[in-house]
Amino acid sequence: MKKTIGNRLNIYIILFALPLLVYLKTVFFNFTYLDDNTLILDNNYFISNLSNIIKAFKSNVFLSSTDAYYRPVFTLSLMLDAQFNPLSPLYYHITNVVIHIINVCLVFGLLRTLGKDNTISLIFSCLFAVHPALSQAVAWIPGRNDSLMAMFTLLSFIFWLKNLKQPRPVYLGGHILFFALAIFTKESALALVPLIILYTLLIKDLARPKRLLAPLILWLSVITVFFHLRSLAFNNPLTMPIHKMLRVGISRSPELLIYAGKLFFPINLSVLPYLQNQTYLWGILTLAAAVLLLLLAERKQFNLIVFGIAWYLLFLLPSFINFNAKSYYLMEHRNYLPSIGLILVLIEMSPVTRLLSFSYAAPLLILPFIFLNLQHTENFRDRLVFWQNAVKTSPSCAFAHQNAGAMYYLDTRMDDAKKEFSKALELNPDEPMAHNNLGLIYAGKKMFPEAETEYLQEIKINPGYDNVYYNLGLLYYNEKRFEEAEKAWLKSVQINRNFMLPVQALAVYYFGRKDYKESYLYAKQLKEKGITIHPVLEDLIIRFEASSSR
Repeated sequence: MKKTIGNRLNIYIILFALPLLVYLKTVFFNFTYLDDNTLILDNNYFISNLSNIIKAFKSNVFLSSTDAYYRPVFTLSLMLDAQFNPLSPLYYHITNVVIHIINVCLVFGLLRTLGKDNTISLIFSCLFAVHPALSQAVAWIPGRNDSLMAMFTLLSFIFWLKNLKQPRPVYLGGHILFFALAIFTKESALALVPLIILYTLLIKDLARPKRLLAPLILWLSVITVFFHLRSLAFNNPLTMPIHKMLRVGISRSPELLIYAGKLFFPINLSVLPYLQNQTYLWGILTLAAAVLLLLLAERKQFNLIVFGIAWYLLFLLPSFINFNAKSYYLMEHRNYLPSIGLILVLIEMSPVTRLLSFSYAAPLLILPFIFLNLQHTENFRDRLVFWQNAVKTSPSCAFAHQNAGAMYYLDTRMDDAKKEFSKALELNPDEPMAHNNLGLIYAGKKMFPEAETEYLQEIKINPGYDNVYYNLGLLYYNEKRFEEAEKAWLKSVQINRNFMLPVQALAVYYFGRKDYKESYLYAKQLKEKGITIHPVLEDLIIRFEASSSR
């Protein structure tokens, strides 16, 4: 008994130490400025205040009026990190690594619960721990979306397995609790319900389907609450009809080969994989190898193989049913939870398990993965390195060039920035934000007519972009075209009430015009968001509130 406990302890030490050693450096990484700047830096006023917990369940993840992503538990995890140091990336990265370590242990626990032996379970858990194609879910802060969903999904499924083996209210309750947390982290977790039904019928061959009745009622109750709360977060929850989303998803299903190929041949990784610059070759080779392994397998447990394939497909396919029909980015963190399904498939193939039984086979497989992982995670170190890799690996992507230009702009490398913005517009004349950013370069050089031309062109192709109206307002203000500046800033606020720069500009503008009532209203908004304001505006708020209380 003591030997068994000791062995299990040694295994968990390995499962803790291996991913920690591989990902330790990432805790010192900076922000990449792909979503993390919006989620954390722009929305810091929201996530740093724990009184907004309830509001998180009534808002979309970006706190905007245009996005349709509902991820309140993910937002709550950012809020907890923000309590330490809201603007430092350190604590967000630490949490990402901790979640991944937990998931590595949960993968081992899942395989053991399914009856696999310690050695095979440990090897596959170590592969999951260091796999370079999954590193985006750990090294990139927003990749937590998928690793956090995976944690709750694995816990929910393990509790379900325990409940099947020995029905108890605590097991069923744990299953439902973690299922709820999973779907409130990311909608893709809804796939867990059909997967559980499939597993229960395929593997356990239930003679009494009525045993699914109570869980079904609980699932439907949780899902109903989820969709009700989700509906409160959006004026228009779907940006395209459901039938069109499904058609888009089905038409993009061949891209599954690209994702699968990266799991078996992780040599063409990218921080921003653009479909046009991806290849199906490795996926086709993967499919051929899988067919060959099935033919060579001595013991074929087709039920578990079918379940593993279903796991992979059902958790990955929803990412193709995108709310943005023009999104052609095959982000690698989406492979994180689906990859466990392929582990379930491989573990049933005797040629694979027989190969891994050789003492040197596992290290020879794991060590190259560690090397590739350490190499690839470097691309997430900071914003400039991140977007340079995006341009290098996705040269046909206008979005990559536009954002690389933005990083050069922030580093005051204006010639490099202009070159990237121009390249973005060459690839896509309607690339959002590129004209706005060119306008910023011209405005910085006091070339106001050229800047205005670029801003107006941005508005023409991207009329819902709040920042361009703010920038146009600044240009008009500098040219003493005050009424036009006021209109531009008001339009910016109308588009996004959470964008505080035009609010600040309007507070100062109205104060200068001695329109103190309007200035007070905008200054009060700034203060309510926790934004530091000028002492003159502080005094204005005090005077107005004192007079109103008389």
